[in-house]
Amino acid sequence: MSTLLILAGGLGRRYKGGKQTSAVGPNGEYIMEYAIYDALNNGFKKIIVLSSTAFIPGLKQKFSYLFNTVSFHFVNQYEHDLNYPNYRKKPWGTAHAVWACRKEIKGHFLVLNADDFYGYETFKIARNIFKEAKAPKFGLITFCLKNTLSHNGGVSRGLCEMDQNRLVSVFEHTNINSFENKITSNESIDELDQDAQVSMNCWILHSNIFFDLGRYFEQFYSQFSKDANVECGLPSFIQSQIKNGQQYQVYKNESKWFGLTHPNDLEWCQLELKRRVEEGEYPKILLNNYE
Repeated sequence: MSTLLILAGGLGRRYKGGKQTSAVGPNGEYIMEYAIYDALNNGFKKIIVLSSTAFIPGLKQKFSYLFNTVSFHFVNQYEHDLNYPNYRKKPWGTAHAVWACRKEIKGHFLVLNADDFYGYETFKIARNIFKEAKAPKFGLITFCLKNTLSHNGGVSRGLCEMDQNRLVSVFEHTNINSFENKITSNESIDELDQDAQVSMNCWILHSNIFFDLGRYFEQFYSQFSKDANVECGLPSFIQSQIKNGQQYQVYKNESKWFGLTHPNDLEWCQLELKRRVEEGEYPKILLNNYE
């Protein structure tokens, strides 16, 4: 069964609000609703939304129109804090977020962020990987750096080091901006390659990682359980897997990203989706597609 796991548990400090529940579509649709639409049109059979106590009741109400169409589940990340019910307010990071969903996933799954628009091609790539897989597959669907920038401020992106089409490492660059056709970041004194492949946290995974992922997070937690801010990132876990011999394939995607990082990104996203609806890429009212 092909599963889509949407990570919708972030606090959105730069955005200053609930990015997951911002109305971007012409009828108040969330960005993740378009991901679900594209996933269903590519044969995905199960949707999991990882979120928090504050958001899940509203998300259940919002997505109730889908409950008769697809297997739909919600996971509360706080209930999987190892110190629950005395959980830490700041989420423990994307590695913990994925691990929290372990009981809901069997087989291959695609991970992505709720506040990023990935486009139909992303799900087509994933569908083909799952269809052709004879054994567990692991990989990263990447985007060109030039296609992942915001008009409204710097962004953080994981620049990928590759050996042919195999992932070697992902190194995070922060405050990436484009000025006078030059792309720069805080981590590099040199101009960045606009065609460099970057991670948008769009991972091809299989449920057989959960044992190792659980051990990885438990070790992390034993070291940082009293820290209020440190996060256990999925890329760090995957880097440890690569070091231990697990291969991760890179699948390049030429689609153009948009998403919610800064407050002013909202209008940009609304205009992008309005254009795509007018061009017939998406129905005007997603809800009507499932009635």
